[in-house]
Amino acid sequence: MAREIDQKSQPEEKLDKPAGFYLKPDSVQGEVSFETEDGWTIHGTLTVPVKKAGAESLPATLLLHSSMHSRSVWVSFPGWAKLQESMVTLRIDIRGRGKSEGRIPFVDMSQTQRDKVALDVKAALNFLASAKEVDPARIGIVAEEFSAGPAVIGGMEDPRVRVFVFLSGVLNQRAMELIASNAAKPILFIVSKEDKRGFRDMAKAYSLTQSDGSDIWVQDGLGVGVTMCNMWRNRYTDQPIENALDFVAGEWLETKLRGLGRVREVTVETEDGWILYAMLGVPDGINEGQTVAAVILLPTALTDRRIYSNLERVLLSNNIAFLNLEYRGIGKSINKGAYIDQSLSEIMSGWRDIQEGVGLLASHKGVDPDRIGVLGALLAANYALYGAKANPKLKAIAMLDPVIWAWGEASDRETLNSVSQPVLLVTGEGMGELTKKFAETVAENELNEVVRYPGSIVAYLRFREDKELEPTIVRWFKERLDGNTKQ
Repeated sequence: MAREIDQKSQPEEKLDKPAGFYLKPDSVQGEVSFETEDGWTIHGTLTVPVKKAGAESLPATLLLHSSMHSRSVWVSFPGWAKLQESMVTLRIDIRGRGKSEGRIPFVDMSQTQRDKVALDVKAALNFLASAKEVDPARIGIVAEEFSAGPAVIGGMEDPRVRVFVFLSGVLNQRAMELIASNAAKPILFIVSKEDKRGFRDMAKAYSLTQSDGSDIWVQDGLGVGVTMCNMWRNRYTDQPIENALDFVAGEWLETKLRGLGRVREVTVETEDGWILYAMLGVPDGINEGQTVAAVILLPTALTDRRIYSNLERVLLSNNIAFLNLEYRGIGKSINKGAYIDQSLSEIMSGWRDIQEGVGLLASHKGVDPDRIGVLGALLAANYALYGAKANPKLKAIAMLDPVIWAWGEASDRETLNSVSQPVLLVTGEGMGELTKKFAETVAENELNEVVRYPGSIVAYLRFREDKELEPTIVRWFKERLDGNTKQ
């Protein structure tokens, strides 16, 4: 378990902060140690921001030095040190280096022994995630040179790790394969082009990553690893220190981690006794007295709430909260049976669960109860419409391929014409004549918007085909919930 840091201790008073190569961060530091699964003792330094100590859980970053450095390298550069003022950090000495030298120095290790640094990474992530100040769902890793490979192998498949920064990273085939399989975790690659090995590996890895958030910053004549930050300052003496590589890379990392918001699983109990599971996400950094808009997400009966995982991230990055509410009888929400065993009348009354979702969001600190929208897919799109009619507090309705049946068409059309909220309809031309007629009715109202696609790929499957659909939906909600309706 993480060793507790004395929250009462304070850093020494800072007399000055030279604008060159040193910054004394406002953080509480503690020496820590832990063991890897193969019994190696790893030593490190855990830091917690002074201003945040004792507050809500924070994002965290694991800092991994190269084979020729030790953990102290990360406090030698002001941009990396500055991370300690806004998030929890753990910088370690990898096995064979610094205080973690242990049984054999790194320089004398075989390649097989060096590959076990990935175990150091895994143990460090477990240690960091267990710290009471840390949000275990928002951890990043910064690694230089050799340590980039163990960082990938030890962290890419860990769901707690959400973002990476590599400085002149060196990667083996296994690390490349893991990067190629990654679609959700953004990676920042920083390399100087005269570092031929690092440039080759970083360029190849960048070409392999499928995360839209990844980027590569290619430098010229700055050397290798974290020392590129010093060389940048030496070369660009006319530039503000905040423009240096360590500052801007640290800001990139923090922006990505904070953009993930605060997400946790919650449950909602309905009036008739269903326990519905949901994911509640709120943007990070909501100040006292500030509020944000929110959207209730309703998945389909064919799958569970995970279909909106990326949409959740896009909402949070646009400063919009969400409640991703599972169907009765789907996923974990099965305390009263399975969806397939419900009667038609029970299924069609599922829209009433929206009221419980509105109540939960409206009571959450930081959420504006007067700026809540709702989105549903397939039958849940109908739920969104009927739920909004029953609850005028809902200010915008997004319908992804609603299910229009002949026996319910008249009721659907009547409900659509009775709501005052703007409607966004996403539909396919191959969805049938009843759906086409419904889309025409939606389009008759100038406050509404219809997005049509060829064919009949439905709802959540269309996210995979059109990467711009989710951002388009979020922009629509942002405009409507901020009061900027279409003229």
